[in-house]
Amino acid sequence: MNYPSGNCVDSYLDCVWDGCEKDCGAGCESNADCSDKCEGDIRYYNGVCNSDECSCVYTTETCSDTYAGKWCDANSGDIYNWYNDIKCVEGCGTATCEDTGNDIKDGIVEDCEDTCTDTDGGHDYFVKGTVTDEDECSGTQSNCPSAEYTDFCTANILTEYFCTGNDYDSEQKDCDDYDCSTPSPLNCVGVGTDTIKETGDDYGCSNGACEVVGTKDCNGPWICDDNSECNAQDCGGSSYKCYYDGGFKWGIPPTTETDCADGHDNDCDGLTDCADSDCVGQTGPNGNLCCQDSDDCESFGALYYYPEIATCNYDPDNFGCTFDYRQKYPGMCNTGINECQPRTPGSISHICADSDPGDGGPKIPSGNGIRTCSAECDGFGTECQPYVDGDYCYYGGSCNTDPQVCACDYASEEYCPEPGTIDDDGFCYYGDRTCTEDGCGLNKEPMGCKDTCDPVQGPMDTIGPNTHDVVVDPAYNNGHFTTNATTEDTCTVIKTAKYYIGHSSVGSCSELMAEKSGTIYPADDGSFNLDKLKEDLAGVYSFYRDGMNYICIQAQDNVGNWGNCACGYFETDTIPPDCPYDIYLDDELYPDEYLICGDNQWLNATVCDQESFIQGGEYFIDAEIPPVPEPWSGFWMNPLYNFTRGDGYHCSVIGAEVDVSELEDGTHYIKLRGKDTAENWGKIINCRGISFIKDTTPPVTNKELIPSEGKKVDCYGTEPDDANVAEKGTLTDGCYYVKQGTQIVLTAQDPDPQGTGEYAGNVIIHWKVWYKENPNDAWVLDKEGQSEPNEPVTISLDKDSYHLIEYWSEDACGWEEEHHYELDIVDTASPQGIKTIGEPKIACEEGEEC
Repeated sequence: MNYPSGNCVDSYLDCVWDGCEKDCGAGCESNADCSDKCEGDIRYYNGVCNSDECSCVYTTETCSDTYAGKWCDANSGDIYNWYNDIKCVEGCGTATCEDTGNDIKDGIVEDCEDTCTDTDGGHDYFVKGTVTDEDECSGTQSNCPSAEYTDFCTANILTEYFCTGNDYDSEQKDCDDYDCSTPSPLNCVGVGTDTIKETGDDYGCSNGACEVVGTKDCNGPWICDDNSECNAQDCGGSSYKCYYDGGFKWGIPPTTETDCADGHDNDCDGLTDCADSDCVGQTGPNGNLCCQDSDDCESFGALYYYPEIATCNYDPDNFGCTFDYRQKYPGMCNTGINECQPRTPGSISHICADSDPGDGGPKIPSGNGIRTCSAECDGFGTECQPYVDGDYCYYGGSCNTDPQVCACDYASEEYCPEPGTIDDDGFCYYGDRTCTEDGCGLNKEPMGCKDTCDPVQGPMDTIGPNTHDVVVDPAYNNGHFTTNATTEDTCTVIKTAKYYIGHSSVGSCSELMAEKSGTIYPADDGSFNLDKLKEDLAGVYSFYRDGMNYICIQAQDNVGNWGNCACGYFETDTIPPDCPYDIYLDDELYPDEYLICGDNQWLNATVCDQESFIQGGEYFIDAEIPPVPEPWSGFWMNPLYNFTRGDGYHCSVIGAEVDVSELEDGTHYIKLRGKDTAENWGKIINCRGISFIKDTTPPVTNKELIPSEGKKVDCYGTEPDDANVAEKGTLTDGCYYVKQGTQIVLTAQDPDPQGTGEYAGNVIIHWKVWYKENPNDAWVLDKEGQSEPNEPVTISLDKDSYHLIEYWSEDACGWEEEHHYELDIVDTASPQGIKTIGEPKIACEEGEEC
């Protein structure tokens, strides 16, 4: 904003101009108002206040990131471009482009891997190589670090670089270690020339590799080629020829031909292969023997010369059963190629001839007699008789005179094995093994279920029954047990079975070992009926040997074969539980004449056994012991708590409720015994018992009326109703008139049904005296009370009135008898007379006493 004064005002002041107030707001007043500043990444600096516009004019600069080289990420092994993060930062009146310290990476430049390469492939001492070892970046490098190492020589010592995994390594190699006798990739000799050439004879180090150095003399071996075959060359004052000996070489040729079929003049005498007499008898290029004339071929044998044949075993025939004949054929040499000419032999005749000169067989044409060769037959004489070979009988034979056969042909054969053989079809062969024109003389019979083929008797069953699943129940017992088993035979019915019982951990079907033995019978009908291959056996046994015992079973079939011995094992505990102790009725230990009134009681006791666990027990009430009661004849007691006593005995607290409902009143006695898991019943006769008293009968109260002055009059009958006795109860003891001072004595007694004096007792008498003066009055309790236990009560009637006496008694069990009621009317006053004068009556005169 321009102002007439020509000055810029940048503060908001009220200014006066031409009488008007202005609100001035210039952007700057002087250069001092143009401080440096930042707007984003733009730096504004060197500000100048423009007086025309009253605003700051700045020089600007963009704060840009600067390249700082390459940056390595040590985690990934990658090389990135790295930049310094430059931002505009304001200070006190200043603005500068500054590095924030937050570096920036952008774009993968190189992917650094830890690798190693070798141009000569590794340990190659004869090739100069270079190893390049490149490592992963480490976080401080600006590019992928790598180094190159080239093989080099120091005198004859080679420094060889090579790779070991992703890293380089080096070693020192002395090239003098090699010489021309040492196998190596280099060749110390000449390399295929027509002339003898000298070459190195030692090794040295040069240009980073072991190389051949020095010279070699003329003694070779030197190499030449077929263009120089048998040519001569001089070397070192000697003459050498290029000759072939499996390969061309310079040297002194052999004195004779060494290979008669290689097409070369090995001895350099001008003759090659069969043309050289050195090769007579050797194989030539065409595969035939070399020769100079036909005599050579005749001496070489059957291929080139065929002599006369007259023999039984001529090799080409190779069949000694015939007489063989052929005429002589001479050999021939083909002098064009100096090889023997193969000949086609003449035919050879073959005639069957056996070794029997007297059978009239064929004769030699020249008259030398009968031909006696090795033929099985020749068609003359008695031949081809029945015979056994292997498992067969051959019969119906005739001679086959075919020269390739000269043997008997048999029209029939029959299986005829050694007696006692079973064939694949299950037949048994037995008897005399003869072979005739009728065939095999053996008997043949199917085995069926039998297991043995007897050479004389044929099929037989020799395996006894198989007994199994021997089960002893219970396996832990008191000497009484049952045994079940199954025995079965695959062929012959069961005849019998025996058991053997003994005291051992090793069972035996021996009567010498067993302590008991006998026959065990079938479970179904108890009898062996010789009609079954399988029998289920069962028996009940007793064997009183404490500890491990066995029962073994062995069965026999109907042909006398005993089967296997099958055993079952069991343990026997013959020691019964001890006498019960800690016997309780409810909470009373060893109760003796314990009063139970009429309630059922809980009975429990402890029973222990040396070996077995306790199964339970039983108790007896009022049983006469002895004799010992039969098992299971008492009342069962269940085990309540099992434990092992300090001495190792197995103990159990057993218990049961004692039902006394059917018992009569009086004293009763209990005896009990335990039972272990081996079914042994415990002792009882000399074991401690307990007793209790049952009392369910209330006491009986007796009343004695002692009237005063001996006066007692029975009521007339209406008095109880007049006095309303029914309001209190039913009159039970009568109604009497008595005088004051009359006493009523009450005594009570608890019943003793057994006459033993054992009952509840402690009887208490309860009484009440009700009274009223007039019959229509209400009953009022006059007095009441109770006696001391087992003591009488005396009641005195001391006033005239109606007295209703109520009394009853109760014993220690709380049994209360029915209440008694007696009405006693106490009357001590004399009766008063009342005179009544009837009509008509006449008044007396004055003075008359009437």
